[in-house]
Amino acid sequence: MGGVQLALNKNIDQVQSGKTNFDINDFDLEDDNDREDFDNKVDILFVLDQSGSMSSYIQQAKYTICKIVEKFKKKEYDLKFSLCTYIDHEPQYNILTDFTDLCSGKQIVEKLQTVIAGGGGDLPEAVMDGLRDGISKTSWRKATGKDEKSQRFLFHICDAPPHGKEYGFPSSDPLWTDNGCPCGTKREDIKNLLQLHDIKYFLIKPNGYISKMEQLFKECFENNYKDTISLLDNIEQKDGKTDNKETKTQMWEGVLNNIEKTIY
Repeated sequence: MGGVQLALNKNIDQVQSGKTNFDINDFDLEDDNDREDFDNKVDILFVLDQSGSMSSYIQQAKYTICKIVEKFKKKEYDLKFSLCTYIDHEPQYNILTDFTDLCSGKQIVEKLQTVIAGGGGDLPEAVMDGLRDGISKTSWRKATGKDEKSQRFLFHICDAPPHGKEYGFPSSDPLWTDNGCPCGTKREDIKNLLQLHDIKYFLIKPNGYISKMEQLFKECFENNYKDTISLLDNIEQKDGKTDNKETKTQMWEGVLNNIEKTIY
């Protein structure tokens, strides 16, 4: 792996940086709890890689969710959020997934304040577990007094692919490389869950390491795969480093634009 492993190294500096530059008081998040009087229900699931290499994107994910709440709380949507974070299977790490069911924007942001990136071992992570648990555990809603489902979105934020050689990188366990994630969940299983719950899938892509995953997910998920929001496009570089402020702007604007153009 060499340089690739170094590029995604889960070190203490990355973990520490996950604690900085975020304050819930910077955003207008009040009064977003009592939205049940609106018929237009929108359920948004964030599936978030919590491994050490994601520390800077954890901050951007928090910023994104805050901006979504700010923008949509004044519109006539009953908007709720759920969150599933994931790292990896033992012995890579002792946290597999952590789930928070549908709640207000402020509540989900408060939950995100406790999320710190760390761990993960080899490059691939428990992507399949995060997607499966997030979709399966979310209490997807129906419209009040109607048979119609809520409008449902899944935003997947990650910088590493699942286990399995087809995704482009080996795992530390050769069996995981050959057979895929040790949980046994395949991308076809995720496709079936997306179809069952009528969920629109969006990938937020911060680097090129998940390009093969993106391609395979697009082919498999078909119409449920709605878009890729790439943070690689039009991101300002300064002294060879990504401008985090500009990356945050790209992320939340891309998410908001995709929600707005897809909501009925």
